[in-house]
Amino acid sequence: IELCGPGHDGLTASSALIRETLGAVRIPVHAMVRPREGGFVYTPAEVAQMREEIAAAKTAGARGVVFGVLTPEGTFDVPVMRELI
Repeated sequence: IELCGPGHDGLTASSALIRETLGAVRIPVHAMVRPREGGFVYTPAEVAQMREEIAAAKTAGARGVVFGVLTPEGTFDVPVMRELI
């Protein structure tokens, strides 16, 4: 399952939602990590928030996370994605 929180196209799922879902299903749950609606070019503060959300998802028991980060030019922001991985 790719578990999303509220918002257009899904935002980060809360720790409570992750735990509740894990209690209800017996298949792997991967949590969406997306700090806001809109595009996928993030500020340093948003990347820091994503790091915290990834740690919280892991603590809550998610098998993994799902996210995407782009550069202003529209290509994958590989350095930031590596940092988050």
